[in-house]
Parts: sequence; structure tokens; C-alpha cells
Amino acid sequence: MILLAVIGNPVAHSRSPDIHHAFAAQLGLEVSYKRILGQAFESDVIHFFAEGGVGLNVTVPFKSAAFTFARHLSPRAELAGTVNTLFGNLKTGLNGDTTDGAGLVADLRDNLGVSLKGLRILVLGAGGAVRGVLDDLATAGVASIDVLNRTHARAVVLEETFRNVRAVAPEISAGPWDVIINGTSTGLQGVAPTLPLGAVGRHTVGYEMVYGPVDTAFMAELRSLGAARVVDGLGMLVEQAARSFAIWTDRTPVTAPVISDLRQRLGYRP
Repeated sequence: MILLAVIGNPVAHSRSPDIHHAFAAQLGLEVSYKRILGQAFESDVIHFFAEGGVGLNVTVPFKSAAFTFARHLSPRAELAGTVNTLFGNLKTGLNGDTTDGAGLVADLRDNLGVSLKGLRILVLGAGGAVRGVLDDLATAGVASIDVLNRTHARAVVLEETFRNVRAVAPEISAGPWDVIINGTSTGLQGVAPTLPLGAVGRHTVGYEMVYGPVDTAFMAELRSLGAARVVDGLGMLVEQAARSFAIWTDRTPVTAPVISDLRQRLGYRP
């Protein structure tokens, strides 16, 4: 039995057990995947691995704590300053990686058919969710990544840290962008983030990093502005999970049927 889990607070809403059990069934593996309500992060992690845990997903608010706790970091996790996947053993020190960016790129490119090479990207936000995806976007061959954040200084930090990233202000007149990604928390707050004038064109793809069967305010605004396509982050959720699963088991699941099943379970419109 392969023991896996996700730790977060809150965590009861997490779909990770459904996703990973579906992967296991698909590949004929015996997996137990549970939710851990994090209270004392380091103690909770140590207990899980001491009891035979093989892999641990990390969600809010513990991704920065996981980055600090992991002894061995992948290059992309070290650059991002965030970890969503822990594995290894306590004796030699846990390994930390982040699969969010790879999950986003896979969803855009493989599931949605958005060829990222040469595209101009606008990313809204400068928090951990954004830090976790910038390097993978740059590696995918995009032409440029503009980052717009309410506190401009935080976007400047990303410009100084990541390749091909430029911090921009709301007054910028550089649109329309090919892809606009909302990495702010507004998707959970019912308000739309500020967009530069002319940001959306008839070829623009809007991507909301949170997921749910109902449009967020960001998604609704992009539809009203005539975006070619607007999607949420359900595919990213499954794709990043598949990459964690592959790290832990050395087996790569097929994601399309899992995404389709989740859409039905969550009540998405056909």
C-alpha cells in the first residue's frame, strides 16, 4: 500500500483524494490518500513520513513552510520559493518540488490546445500561486510574461527573480495579450481584478487559476470583453496532481478521463 496525503488548513474541500485514487485505479496500484488538517506543520509532516508516508501534497497555507522544511529542493522549487510536493525520507531529509507550473502549462497546451510558443502572457498577481508557475511558463517558450499586481513592488521582485518577466502597471498600453492568467485571490472573493485598458482581444484566452462550475468575476468580465475562450483551473489541478503522482510512484496517469469525471461530479455544464 502506497501511503499518500494532502496537508492544508482548511483541507476538507480538497479533491486530491478523488484524483489520486482515480490515478491509482487506472494504473492498478494500491494507494491510500488522505486529507491532513494541518495544525503544527512540521510535526504533522514528520508524523506522516514516520508512519510510512511516501508522498505529501501541500496546499494553502503551508507551501512556504514546506519550502523551508524540505532539505533538498528541485531547481524550480528553489526559484519559486514554494513547494507543493514532498517525498523521500526523514533520515536523509525530504525532497521538495512544485508541480503547479507544469500543471498549468500542460492544461493550456495539451488539454486546451493553446500553443504557448511565442505568445504574450499577462499574469495578474504576485503571490505564491504566481511564483509557482512563472518558470514553467518561461520554459514553455512564451515571448513575454507581464506581471500586474496591486502592489507594484512585489511584481518588480518577480521581474528581478524570473527570466522573461516584466513588472507592469495598470496604465500600460500593450494589449491585447494572447493569454491572461488570474493568479490573484479575487477568484474566491467575487470581484474582478483590474485589467489594463485594451487587455482583451478577440484571440485572448482567459485562464482563472481557481476552479468551480460557476464563472468567477474575472471569467465573466473577460467573456463580456470578447475573449475567444475563458476557462478555470480544474485541468491545472488534475495535471499538477499527475506530476506529483509520477514523482511518488514512477507511473504517469492519463489525465483526460479524470478531468472529465471531476467536471461531472462538480456540476459543470457540458
